[in-house]
Amino acid sequence: MVGQQALVIVVVQGGPGDDSNPNSNTPCFNIKSLDQFQNSNYFNQAQKNKKKKKKNSRQVSQKRVIKAYQDFLLKMNKKGYEVNIFEDIFLELSTNSQTGKFDEKSIFEAEGGLELEAKGIVNNLRRPDNPKVDLDFVAKRADFEETIFIDHKRMIDFRSLSDKGIDISGFPSHDQKGKFIGTNQSPASMAEVVHLYNFKNIRNRTEIPVLMQAVLNGAEQAAYMNGIIFLNYE
Repeated sequence: MVGQQALVIVVVQGGPGDDSNPNSNTPCFNIKSLDQFQNSNYFNQAQKNKKKKKKNSRQVSQKRVIKAYQDFLLKMNKKGYEVNIFEDIFLELSTNSQTGKFDEKSIFEAEGGLELEAKGIVNNLRRPDNPKVDLDFVAKRADFEETIFIDHKRMIDFRSLSDKGIDISGFPSHDQKGKFIGTNQSPASMAEVVHLYNFKNIRNRTEIPVLMQAVLNGAEQAAYMNGIIFLNYE
């Protein structure tokens, strides 16, 4: 699956990197030299600061969001996708549901979620009705029409930061999956939560296979290997 263009959904039944297809071109990644990626605490510390980081994301003007909308349409067109999304919907999805303001993080989330729609993975993308459910989107699976909640994670150059001596303890965690079960207008079970890992901002593209394997290792440590989507990894 990893060899495909643009996006992969990983429903892992074997070990990391195994999609249970013997004819798959999925590479078998090895990160044994990267101890920080194999430490379970490394994957479980991110949520402590997630809410604070989301509220502190840099606010932007409506003009900036409209420009992002126009750029997104051009990007999807170049990729060969027809996107029928109105400007007001993009503005709504680019609004931080906790602050009611536009910010860069929410724009990034909107672009990733709408790209899933463009690829026919989900339909009816929207922000959660309950702002206390700190997951990024609610949508319908295009194949089964069942409701899912999407936790959109922006991947960054962790290895580059580590080489510079910068703390990299905030790697995305799978703890988020079960955190809001039972809350009003929240996922009914872990099976309804999907993690979307977006590699759009990775400058050193050679790091992506290592980061993808790190994600799978973290999912294995969390004992929940289903519901992982990789985006912009090619």
